[in-house]
Amino acid sequence: MLVWDDRTSVGLLKKDGLVATHDEETEHYFQRTDVHCILCPRNPHDGGSIIQDVQISTMFTHHQKIVVVDSDMPGGGSRKRRIMSFVGGLDLYTAHHDDFHRLNFTGAAITKGGPREPWHDIHSRLEGPIAWDVLFNFEQRWKKQGGEDILLNLRELEVIIPPSPVMFPDDHETWNVQLFRSIDGGAAFGFPETPEEVARACLVSGKDNIIDRSIQDACINAIHRAKNFIYIENQYFLGGCFGWHCNDIKVEDIGALHLIPKELSLKLSVRLKLGKGLLSIL
Repeated sequence: MLVWDDRTSVGLLKKDGLVATHDEETEHYFQRTDVHCILCPRNPHDGGSIIQDVQISTMFTHHQKIVVVDSDMPGGGSRKRRIMSFVGGLDLYTAHHDDFHRLNFTGAAITKGGPREPWHDIHSRLEGPIAWDVLFNFEQRWKKQGGEDILLNLRELEVIIPPSPVMFPDDHETWNVQLFRSIDGGAAFGFPETPEEVARACLVSGKDNIIDRSIQDACINAIHRAKNFIYIENQYFLGGCFGWHCNDIKVEDIGALHLIPKELSLKLSVRLKLGKGLLSIL
C-alpha cells in the first residue's frame, strides 16, 4: 500500500492532519502485519523556491487512486489467474461518502466530523493489457518511494497469464483503452534521462525534472479532433493563465499553467468563425 503522507498530521498534536486522511493511524494499524504500508510524501523537485517547496510538500498529493489484484478467469475451469486493475474512486478519508440518497445528512456539520457533502465519483475496472499498464505505474511508484524491493515479478509466475487482448465467449465487444497520467520523475522510477529518450517517450523536460503530462496532451488532442460536441466534468477547472488579464500580477506567480481551458476557448472561437456549431458542456 502507498498512502499519501500528510505532513500536517503530527504525532499527538494532530494525528489525522488538516484534511483528515488519518495516514498515521493507517500506518499504525498495519504495523506488525504482513501488509506493507508506506506513507508516501509529495517531495518537491529540484529548482523550486523555498516557498514552492513548502507548498508542494504540505499541500500537493500524488492523487492516484488505483487497485491492482490477481483475479480468476471468467467462467472458471482454469487455475490460471489474470491481472485486474481499478482506477479512480473515492478518497478514503473523513467526510467523503457516496450513497444512493445523494443528500446531505441532517445536522452533519464539519464540527461533528462531517460529511461535508455527498461525493459523486466514478470508478473503472480494467482488464487485459491496460490492467498491466496500471500495474507498471504502481511498480514505478513503489520503486521510487516504496522502499524495500519486495514486489513480485508477476511476469515470471506461471499461474499469471501474460498481457493479452480481452475477448470472452459471452462478450464479443472489445474496447481500445489507453492509460494517461500526470506525474514526474520525482515520483516515478525509470524515466529516461537524455533529451532524445525523453522526446521519444513523449515526455517533457522541465527544470531538473522529467514530466509526464499525458492527461493534458490527450485532452487537448481530443478537443482538437472534436466536430460536434465536447463534454467535460471535473472537480477543478483552472488553467490557461497566460491568456488572463493579469493587471499587475505576474503570470508566473499565478501558476495555473495547463492549457485545457485555453484550448477549449480557442476551439469554440474557431468553430464560431467558421459558422459551425459545437455543443460544449462543462
